[in-house]
Amino acid sequence: MKKISLFLFLAVFSMANQCKKSSDLEAIYDKMWLRSSEEEKNDGVEVYRNESYKFPVSRGPRQGYRFAKTGEFTMLIAPADAPMELKGSWKSEGKNKIGVRLEKSDFVQTNQFNYEIVEAKSDILKIKKL
Repeated sequence: MKKISLFLFLAVFSMANQCKKSSDLEAIYDKMWLRSSEEEKNDGVEVYRNESYKFPVSRGPRQGYRFAKTGEFTMLIAPADAPMELKGSWKSEGKNKIGVRLEKSDFVQTNQFNYEIVEAKSDILKIKKL
């Protein structure tokens, strides 16, 4: 009986933990998310903060994304010393996955990306390229 109780507890705990980790797409809409590479580990997960975050000084402009609720997408890049916006679209590709398609540009090698949303809150966005 104790083994079954322990198993049930662990199963419920695991499900609750998954719910906590799942992302809420509403939290990412219509904000400029700037990359916070200082917070990243070597696990392939990119960390982004809302543009109002107090970032430390960086050597150049930060990469960023904006996901409009309407499906419009903006990528902020800095191929030189000045930031540049690339336009495109995004859509949900299943639970915690999104697909991005950019308009053709000479500044990016590919115009299609897929991401897993690892965490999405009002103040932090963590994504991993698939």
